[in-house]
Amino acid sequence: MSDYSKEFALLAEAYAKGGGEAAALRDSGIGNLLVSHNRIVGKNEIPGLLIEGEETPSGVRATITVARGVVIERPVHLCFGVLPKEGLQEIVAEFHIEDQATVTFVAHCLFPNAENVKHVMDGKVYVGKGASMTYTETHYHGEKGGVQVLPVVRVQVDEGGKYRSEFKLSQGAVGQLDLDYEAHLAEKASCELYAKVYGKQTDHIVVKESIYLDGAHARGLAKSRIVVTDQAESEVVGEIVGSGPF
Repeated sequence: MSDYSKEFALLAEAYAKGGGEAAALRDSGIGNLLVSHNRIVGKNEIPGLLIEGEETPSGVRATITVARGVVIERPVHLCFGVLPKEGLQEIVAEFHIEDQATVTFVAHCLFPNAENVKHVMDGKVYVGKGASMTYTETHYHGEKGGVQVLPVVRVQVDEGGKYRSEFKLSQGAVGQLDLDYEAHLAEKASCELYAKVYGKQTDHIVVKESIYLDGAHARGLAKSRIVVTDQAESEVVGEIVGSGPF
């Protein structure tokens, strides 16, 4: 078995433990991308879905495109993980959902053995006219809290487009989490941002969600549900700025 095959198997096992549907990672009819540290250990494209990936010394660059007018019936599965106790993972990802396309992504970020792991995400999302994208992201950081997760996501939703994201971290320790999401909406576009995080012990949680209603009749919702116990701390900043009419 090659090193890539071994990492795929280990990541798939962690994916299942983290609540993911491991069988979907081996289904040729389902689009997916699996990244273990800085290695692309699995990738499956389906008609209308293009996944371009490049390995870097500290992570991966990826561009995911859904072609104009294509409706992806089954969720596309994404998995980003660091399985050793220590490591840096930097993910630079772009999503291009072309006009009138529809897609749902189910993402899992897994750091089950982390003692000193840093995960950095630089994400850019473009949702075209009349297009729709849903992104559900579930994290599992192990029990020791040795993780820094620093995602920055910038979203542009064109006329009549829809974007919905949900971030969930309810099992295991959080460590340090700093979410920074920002979305700009054109005319009649909509955006929903949800975050659900349970912190305990000495976890530190910061959530910043900003939605800018730039076009007429644009709509936005930013909703965070954060629970902290023990000595955990949290800070939540949510804002919706309406500069367009109605």
